[in-house]
Amino acid sequence: MKIIFIGPPGSGKGTQSEIISKKYNIPKISSGDLLRNQSKNSYITKLINQGYLIEDNLITKIILKRLQSQDCEKGFILDGFPRTLYQAKIIKSINIDFIFELFIPEKIVFSRISGRMIDKISGKICHIDDIHKQSNYLKNKNYDEILKKRSDDCVDALKIRMQEYYKNCFILSNFYKQESYKKKLKYYFIDASLKIEQINQKIIKIFETNKIQ
Repeated sequence: MKIIFIGPPGSGKGTQSEIISKKYNIPKISSGDLLRNQSKNSYITKLINQGYLIEDNLITKIILKRLQSQDCEKGFILDGFPRTLYQAKIIKSINIDFIFELFIPEKIVFSRISGRMIDKISGKICHIDDIHKQSNYLKNKNYDEILKKRSDDCVDALKIRMQEYYKNCFILSNFYKQESYKKKLKYYFIDASLKIEQINQKIIKIFETNKIQ
């Protein structure tokens, strides 16, 4: 099963990819994570921190190399890739099965991203509002000791990320809709403003309808 999640920052692509990855035992491949792992490349790091997209040729090369790994033989989940029409056309030969486009209004994007934090030890993503509800989570600790913020989650970088997203999203959506009409793959548009569990239930139901176990 080969799956792609597309959508704006903060739409829950990574969260849903992680859940599906564990349920169906196929790897989640995040373009953002792969790029952030290129820490020795100051050029890539600078672009990511500022919110800009990496050149098509470079990110496509990195993704294709990752897909050659043995753990991808039975399927995979691409989180946040492709982001441009060029990238989508390059990986067309991979024969993707499902495209899930998660959409949320821009005001929700900024609300989610502005409060997004990462646990330094587990890597788990959480929201500052949820943390305040968990009185024991930060007991006898400071935020800075256990939590960090992604460098590209600052307001200035997020504005650029949204601009980059809007430049490509409609073209990319239309491309995959056309592929769906041709029965090359199955495309689904999902309201990502719902709760995590509700979104996941919709996705699982789609798999069950398509007889994916």
